[in-house]
Amino acid sequence: MTPICTGSAIKADQSSIESYEAKLVADRNSIETAKTSLAATLAKNRQSVQSAQQGLAAFVSTRGNPYGHVILRGGARGPNYDKASVRGALDALRDAGLPERLIVDASHGNSERDHLRQPIVASEIAAQIAAGERGIAGVMIESFLVAGRQELTDPARLVYGQSITDACIGWDETVTVLEGLASAARERRSRSEGQRPRVASTKR
Repeated sequence: MTPICTGSAIKADQSSIESYEAKLVADRNSIETAKTSLAATLAKNRQSVQSAQQGLAAFVSTRGNPYGHVILRGGARGPNYDKASVRGALDALRDAGLPERLIVDASHGNSERDHLRQPIVASEIAAQIAAGERGIAGVMIESFLVAGRQELTDPARLVYGQSITDACIGWDETVTVLEGLASAARERRSRSEGQRPRVASTKR
């Protein structure tokens, strides 16, 4: 997953669950909060009172989102894309009876706000995937056509395809990162297929 860099990073804290996609952000301090939020996201027939578009109070019942997941994006204590952090988050989800499914952010806290570090982070994530880690379901990358960022001052002087919010990696770097992740996914798939028991043929 390589979203166009718009600066609309997904965030969650103790009092918020993102509507619709229910993507949750966690760092080493907030995994407990993320677990609670994920459980609420997955729950069927969850009911709450909300404000409708017309400004009126509305009683809302949801059917739950089976695709809810936790996003590791780093935090105040530093990055959390490393193998130990990923495994710790997955173990916490398993112990809570929740799906062992993570999205790992290659930007924000995990890149220490340096877009040039995103390929390094992605390479480490790819290594975990290639080694067989199945809990990593996806990767977030801040990517655009032109690397870096620019200030929104004179619209006539803007560089086409360059971010005006968070700094992004450029298209060439994005291709390299995606090729590395795709190769890792193929390696993980081949490992999984190699572990499947062979069924003896009954044909004669």
